[in-house]
Amino acid sequence: MKIVTVIGFCLMASSVVFAGEKHAHESHKHHGTHEHGVAELLIAVEGSGATVMMKSPTETVFGFEHVAKTAEEKQKEAKVSEALKNELQSVFVLEAALECQFKNTALKILGGNEGHRDLQSEWQISCAKPLTGTQVEFKFSKLFPRIHELRVTLVSDQKQIEREFKRGNGKLSF
Repeated sequence: MKIVTVIGFCLMASSVVFAGEKHAHESHKHHGTHEHGVAELLIAVEGSGATVMMKSPTETVFGFEHVAKTAEEKQKEAKVSEALKNELQSVFVLEAALECQFKNTALKILGGNEGHRDLQSEWQISCAKPLTGTQVEFKFSKLFPRIHELRVTLVSDQKQIEREFKRGNGKLSF
């Protein structure tokens, strides 16, 4: 199964499941909502590669939701965007023996100019060895101290896992 197909299926299934749960449990937290302090990761693993998608309110990653206005805000936004593009391997840590390469393929800000805005980023990971049976360590609080909860969905041809990690840190086996 191709990674793109897995991600598409997972997003579609998650939307249906969480939309249904929302009606049944209005007071419970759900994926897909705009929640400050929360980042969501979707990881689709296929062989020796993976696609990682992250979504979070811009307040959680930049410290503000509006369009950057001051020089300080513009500098903060540029610094965080650069980190998202080039430093994933420092917060999404794979075993060195896998010899993985990380490439940011998308970085978008979704939403209006003054309202709730979300940041969405996507990476492709290519490794010399298969990811199955290995582990990823999340260290998101290192670059993003405002992340209080990291919600992770991992999909592969072997399994589908959903986990929540406090402070954006934790470990997960592929």
